[in-house]
Amino acid sequence: MVDVEQWAEIRRMYFVCGLSIKEIARRTGRDRNTVRRALRSERAPRYERRAAPSKLDPFRDEIHRLLREDPKLPGQRIRELIEPLGYAGSKTILDDYLRELRPLFSPAPRTFQRTLGRHRRPPASVWGSGHVPSVGVGAGRTD
Repeated sequence: MVDVEQWAEIRRMYFVCGLSIKEIARRTGRDRNTVRRALRSERAPRYERRAAPSKLDPFRDEIHRLLREDPKLPGQRIRELIEPLGYAGSKTILDDYLRELRPLFSPAPRTFQRTLGRHRRPPASVWGSGHVPSVGVGAGRTD
């Protein structure tokens, strides 16, 4: 297989320098048919690997069901539950998958927001100028 740099060099030799296919094959050490194939292709070659099926694929629906019932179910327990169904994969495969999947099933994190309650006064910028806040019952503030 010709990589991108070799593909570009073959096309440069043919289209820019005007060398023959036989001469390009001699200089690059490639077969003439390989040179022809590189010249015919419109795009640069790239490696495409077919996706291999995972040992986990047949059990994904069951894992989703288990996580819907209990999002905090440990990976070891999930593995114990799917092994009788025929799962023969490793612990690592399952743990990696669960690491990606758990955020989708876990409840939204609880947020704690500070609110302005009765015990707090608004900031001084809200009071405006000239307003003197009360300090206590019957007490006034003197500046």
